[in-house]
Amino acid sequence: MNYHPSSEVITFGRRNVLTITNQLNVNYIFTNRMSLSLRGRHYWSKAEYQQYYTLSDKGLLFEDNQYTGNSNVNFNAFNIDMVYRWQFSPGSEMSFVWKNAVYTQGKEIIERFADDINETFSAPQSNSFSIKVLYYLDHSMLKRKNRKTV
Repeated sequence: MNYHPSSEVITFGRRNVLTITNQLNVNYIFTNRMSLSLRGRHYWSKAEYQQYYTLSDKGLLFEDNQYTGNSNVNFNAFNIDMVYRWQFSPGSEMSFVWKNAVYTQGKEIIERFADDINETFSAPQSNSFSIKVLYYLDHSMLKRKNRKTV
């Protein structure tokens, strides 16, 4: 739906929407204290407008063959998340995380899946890397150690 403030015309559109989501999850456990997980996801959604309509003052829709706007949308999101976890002592762990993301959006509808994938992979990527350490401190153990040293 588009609203044109200068002419006060409200335009509606009838569209076909197709959404495809592919996901791959891989988990590998090295030991009971070390693991690696990998998740890849591709989301593709396209909305192609077939016809436009104008809303009348009485709430009825009339075909609008004069509308020349292009409201088509071709959107892609491709993400990879890789997490390596290491439990180095009971209740304590270290995580290494790598994330890769690619997002594209355009008004040109790409019909073939292979062409869409090629277009997505040629877009700029965003990468991030993080390290997280959780360390469990046992308050009761610290208290006992302090009493012995006094």
